[in-house]
Amino acid sequence: LDWENQPDSQMQGWHEFEYAIYPHRGRWTDSDVFAQAHGFNLPMRMVQCGQHQGALPKALSFLTIEPKTLVPSGIKLSESGNAIIVRVFNPTSEKVKGTIKFFRSLRSVRLVRLDEQPVEELKVKNGSCVEIEAGPKRIITVEITPA
Repeated sequence: LDWENQPDSQMQGWHEFEYAIYPHRGRWTDSDVFAQAHGFNLPMRMVQCGQHQGALPKALSFLTIEPKTLVPSGIKLSESGNAIIVRVFNPTSEKVKGTIKFFRSLRSVRLVRLDEQPVEELKVKNGSCVEIEAGPKRIITVEITPA
C-alpha cells in the first residue's frame, strides 16, 4: 500500500457530518425519498434580481414532474437558445412512466440525447403536458419549446 509515502491519506482530525431522517410510507421507490435526499445534499440555488413588476404571478410552478419517483436532475436553456432542456433521473430498478407539465402552452417537445441531438418527437397533451418513460437507473433528456 506504500503507506510511508502517503501519511496524509488518513484524513485525521475532526470531521462534521449532517444526517437527515425522512419518514415515509411504503418502499422508498413509492415516495420521493431520493428527491428529498438530493435536495438535502444539494439545495437549490436561487438568484435574486432587482425589483420589477414582472410578467408572472408571485407563486408559480414552472414545471411539475410526476410521479415523485422521477427526479429532476437539470433544467437549463438549450445550447441553441430556443428551447428549455429538462433532465429527469429514474433512481429505481424498474421502468417508470410519468408526465412533465409545463406552466404554459408548448409548441413542441422532443426526446433528445445528453448532447441535445434529437431522438424522437413527443406528443403534447392538453397543450402543456407530455408523457415520458424512463428506464431503470436512466437519465432522460427532454427539449421543451414553449408556444
